[in-house]
Amino acid sequence: MKDLLIAALLCIGVQGIAQNVRIDLKHGGAMGGQLDVYDEAQRSIFTVQPDEAGNGAYVAIRSGRNAFDFLWDGDFFNSSGLFQLAGNGSSTQIRTYNIGDEAVILPGNAISAAEINDEAGITHKLNSGSVAVGGVTTTIASTVIVAPTDGYVIVMAHSEIELDHTSGIESSVNIGVSEAQGTLSGVQDILLAVPSGAASGDYSMPGAAHGVYEVTAGANSFYLLGKKLSGSITARDSKVTALFIPTSYGTVENEIDAPTEDQLSLTSDGLTPAQISQAEKASLLANQERMQREIDELKALLLDTASSSQNNPR
Repeated sequence: MKDLLIAALLCIGVQGIAQNVRIDLKHGGAMGGQLDVYDEAQRSIFTVQPDEAGNGAYVAIRSGRNAFDFLWDGDFFNSSGLFQLAGNGSSTQIRTYNIGDEAVILPGNAISAAEINDEAGITHKLNSGSVAVGGVTTTIASTVIVAPTDGYVIVMAHSEIELDHTSGIESSVNIGVSEAQGTLSGVQDILLAVPSGAASGDYSMPGAAHGVYEVTAGANSFYLLGKKLSGSITARDSKVTALFIPTSYGTVENEIDAPTEDQLSLTSDGLTPAQISQAEKASLLANQERMQREIDELKALLLDTASSSQNNPR
């Protein structure tokens, strides 16, 4: 008798009359309660009820095209929910039961490259000809990358280096990458050499270099350079690649800050455990500082958005 009385009271509903808009709260039997909001034409435009398939809530909101285009199904699959937002032109889903790329389904071409303002990008330049490397620093190959924001560029370069060697005289050349023409730093003067005692002839060997540079938004140029020290030097089949990376996840030592000359006096037997530990701690600290900066930027953006909403109410 008590259960029947409760059911009867709930079935009566809670109705609010305001410009012919009706709100019903009713009992749905074994499933539990249900809330419906109707428009002036007595069409249900908003409903909340227990999920028929299991646990959780089922929420639906009708759009201007007279369809329930805002939908939350709280137990769609494996006790996880599905959110769907649809319209005449597109549909978006958030699938909390999936992971990775399948967790969010957006309309085709919904996000442009300009909106992903700091995505990674690459340039690659080939020089399939031959370059005579002189005693003055020579540009063997170059590329330009247009960074969308401040960040980092990884520069990688390779060339086939031919040394036309004469016995009795050492043949040697420095190669490296640089952000400036005519300048090789102390960590980019990579030595390739044929000793003086070697027989006369042409000696070919691979020459490779890479570096990491902090960059600002806009065009940034990078070069594969060579400088003859002795002998006759030719570079062939050269290439240089620049890869933009927007974010660091630890310490990044900029090539620009490297010594201008080799630090021969710093020769050691390798890094000690203490030095390795110190580098690891510095990298972790740098990453924590990056995350804090991003959190602070997000908080500032949210505060700015909230302030704009208060100053410009609808």
